[in-house]
Amino acid sequence: MFSVSPTMFALGPCAAATIVAALLLAAPIRVPAQSGEGSDVDAVEEIVVTGTRIKKRNLVSTSPVTQVNSEEFLFQGITRIEDLLNNLPQVIADQAAWTNNGSSGTATVDLRGLEAVRTLTLLNGRRLPAGTPAYPVADINQIPGILIDRVEVLTGGASATYGSDAIAGVVNFITDTDFEGIEFDYQFSQYTHKNSSSLAQAVVNAGYELPSGSVSDGDTHNFSLILGANSPDQRGNLTAYATWRDVKGVTQSERDYSACALSPFDLSCGGSSTIPDGRFTDFGLLASPPCVMVPSATPEDPNAMTCNRIPAFDPLTGTPTGEVDENGSPVLVNEPISPWFGNTGGSATMPWPGGFDLLVDPGTNTFVDRRGHPNAFYNFAPTNYFMRPDERITAGLFGHYAINTAAELYVELNFMDDRTVAQLAPSGSFFWPDTIYCGNPLLSQQQFDRVCGQYNLTTDDFQVAFLGRRNAEGGSRRSELKHEQRRIVLGVRGDLGNTWSYDAYANYGEVEHSELFDEDLSITRMVRAVDVVTDPGSGAPVCRSALDASDPACVPWNVFESGAVTQEALDYITQPLFFEGSTRQYQLNGYVSGDLGDYGIRLPGADDGIKVVVGLEYRDERLEYEPDPAALTGDVAGFSSNVTPIDAGYSVKEVFTEASIPLLEGRTAAELVSVDLAYRYSDYSTGKATNTYKYAGEWMVVPSLRFRASFQRAVRVGNVNELFRPLQDGFGSGGDTCLGPNPVSTLEECQRTGLTPAQYGTLPIPDFNNEGFQTRFGGNPELDPEESDTVSFGFIVTPEFLPEFTLSVDYFDIDIEGAIAEPDSKFIFDQCIQSGLSRFCDAVNRDTATGLLFLGDGFVDVRNTNIGAIKTSGVDFAADYVQPIGRFGDLEFNLVGTYLDSWQWQELPGQVPFECAGSYLNGPCFRPRPELATNLRTTWVTPWDASISLLWRYMSEITDESEFDYPLPSTDYFDLAGTWNVTDSISLRLGINNLMDEDPPLATCCGGNTVAGVYDALGRYWFAGMNVRL
Repeated sequence: MFSVSPTMFALGPCAAATIVAALLLAAPIRVPAQSGEGSDVDAVEEIVVTGTRIKKRNLVSTSPVTQVNSEEFLFQGITRIEDLLNNLPQVIADQAAWTNNGSSGTATVDLRGLEAVRTLTLLNGRRLPAGTPAYPVADINQIPGILIDRVEVLTGGASATYGSDAIAGVVNFITDTDFEGIEFDYQFSQYTHKNSSSLAQAVVNAGYELPSGSVSDGDTHNFSLILGANSPDQRGNLTAYATWRDVKGVTQSERDYSACALSPFDLSCGGSSTIPDGRFTDFGLLASPPCVMVPSATPEDPNAMTCNRIPAFDPLTGTPTGEVDENGSPVLVNEPISPWFGNTGGSATMPWPGGFDLLVDPGTNTFVDRRGHPNAFYNFAPTNYFMRPDERITAGLFGHYAINTAAELYVELNFMDDRTVAQLAPSGSFFWPDTIYCGNPLLSQQQFDRVCGQYNLTTDDFQVAFLGRRNAEGGSRRSELKHEQRRIVLGVRGDLGNTWSYDAYANYGEVEHSELFDEDLSITRMVRAVDVVTDPGSGAPVCRSALDASDPACVPWNVFESGAVTQEALDYITQPLFFEGSTRQYQLNGYVSGDLGDYGIRLPGADDGIKVVVGLEYRDERLEYEPDPAALTGDVAGFSSNVTPIDAGYSVKEVFTEASIPLLEGRTAAELVSVDLAYRYSDYSTGKATNTYKYAGEWMVVPSLRFRASFQRAVRVGNVNELFRPLQDGFGSGGDTCLGPNPVSTLEECQRTGLTPAQYGTLPIPDFNNEGFQTRFGGNPELDPEESDTVSFGFIVTPEFLPEFTLSVDYFDIDIEGAIAEPDSKFIFDQCIQSGLSRFCDAVNRDTATGLLFLGDGFVDVRNTNIGAIKTSGVDFAADYVQPIGRFGDLEFNLVGTYLDSWQWQELPGQVPFECAGSYLNGPCFRPRPELATNLRTTWVTPWDASISLLWRYMSEITDESEFDYPLPSTDYFDLAGTWNVTDSISLRLGINNLMDEDPPLATCCGGNTVAGVYDALGRYWFAGMNVRL
């Protein structure tokens, strides 16, 4: 049953406008654009197409525009708009239902793979607010899918028309605002998969559970209701809508190819070394030299320790690789020891090369070697969501009423309440604490002997040991995300005589965001809960912090015995988190447009006059973000530390103009030659100012052949997050070439990164490949606006000898200079090693005690900056053809495709760029970008009020540029769908996407071992729907 939440009507500032909307019941005449470019335009009235504000009779834009009509939504059975757009060859999947770890809970569009921040999203030609404070990009979850008339996708820059952000292009959702009647729509959909992947079955190791047989999951219910009516005098219309969507989540355990995390080394099941049984290690697996720590108290530091360290040994020969005396004995080197080791007195011994790497055997509760043990790694994949569950409610209305030809009032009200959950493997102690108290009464005698006794330590000493233990008892980490969005547009438009018209509107949008994290853990409490002593009064094990009253609430966390963790201990170490924030957008826009031909202003060779637009715009963007107090201190395991509040924004004042100038009309070989010009000046409150412009032209040789070309300068000013987000910590790419007994880099090179001579050759190599560097990222108010130049040219053919056929081919080249981005942490490190330049080396900060970049307080500074450039070029092509087949109806063919010639990322001006076209895992070019992607749809329109359609989706092979070389093979998906108008009021639809239930290509880079969103991650998708219109 369709149910309406009370929050649906909590429209806040939109409430007053609801009253106004009831009076707005009129609309100007608008003729919908045809489904493809190059159609017959003789009978088409003047309209506005995406990319310009000038009304034209010509439906063909001077810049390439791809249209997706409402029929495509029916044939694909789409309930999430981003799923349809991600199938377009020009789009690369971004935030969507497939995003779990790092999800913002939103759905965004990424044209050309240039990131969603460079795609401007519009609803009926007007901006949408940022969807969430963490990722300030428009959330298309708010779009009422049932009312979409068409989607226009404009290639390349359009800042002269729309302002900042239109770098990669514009996606404009155009809705039906003249609905009459009542319409109810329901659709059920589901995923099915056979789970018979021979490759997945072969690579999954014994001990990892695999799903078997066919599964059906991801059940989705989608209800929509539309009510619309014209005013009694037929001068207006009011259209209201409400929708409810419920999507059931799917975990990675439900697919054989995602049931474990595959290792890139051999495509076998890997996992995390943070395990439920508890891992205890000194991280001295290859290069830790022996180190005896002795007290060396000073007045300034009474707890200071000194390490008598022997230089590193060759792990194969056992011979010292450091300085030796005349007898060949290694020379001891005295080094101060930081409190990072956690010692509070006594002495401790760093182990010899090889050290210890132990786990608690669940059968014997003894310390055993982790290497080779069946529980050595934890399979974190099964509980992760492959597709997040989601519940969404939308409601709103569109209204307009023409008082007279000079004043037509219009309103748009949109409300959304969206709730989703991201789910990850259990949290844990990610190598906190870093010491064990040898007198801990929870240690068995065998455990004491293994980590303390054999190193000549007593029960008064501390041993250096890192604890890696999953909180399996507490269950999976869950992040409950909620977005509540309100949007209101109030405007007036009309004609000022026969020559001039105007449009002025106020656009306000806000998003309230909250996020609740369950089952996260406090680092401080874990450290205290493991530091257990014997109560001298009762003889019971108690926390040291409880005994000395520094934390009376502390409860011992028994990680030394299987099944011994109590609920009281879980309650103590658990740290729930709550974040909330909001984004707000205020926009005032007004412009006048006119045909100067009415004043006789036209060129000698043209019949039509020059058309112009002149306008003003003001926009204010605000963002507030309030993290949980625990996140402010960085006291949450596995969570970006030092997350700080933000309350910032900026405003911009703009003036813009456009002109369309016919040069020749009705001449031999020049049926039409015209030029379009546009310019916008923007003055930002941040002290930045930008100029953007457009030159475009069209040459219609004859009605069946036309050429077009354009050059557009576009800009993108950093959003509020990029400018003002406070610094916080995270993880980035890594690969420290100064690790191990025989580092790849020289001592001189490693010293550039902050390594001391004494540390050289002694840093441990972790037992996981390509350890990530800890990073420090955040905003930079000194960012310059990025600029892009888009060049496009092409042709459109509608040959007279082949009626109903249209072919368009367009070349595009987008060159972004000074792109705003976080620099790659590995790139910064490598540049420091190679060049020693301070601009790189100042960003590399090693941990003061260990010299490491993946533990302690080591980090690489990757705050936002203007990098070198991002460039992409290629060819878009589209073809439409209708073939009548007599009394059996028509066959319609539609082909859309993109050939990607180049996609380059350049970190520095003058640097050899990374080439990403046709590849992935190539430095910063992480996501796959196929060289060729096409969609071919064939539809049989029968004379019996039914249509059957087959879509063939193709993507070319993707090469793997990493050291492992696992290419993604070319893919072919076939989607079959049918619609049937049972009566004038009732229609049915049924379809199957990925008809052959093709497995997605395996990719070790990503969650679920594939690139969800780019490939069909869950297998076959089927849907059935019914529409009733009265």
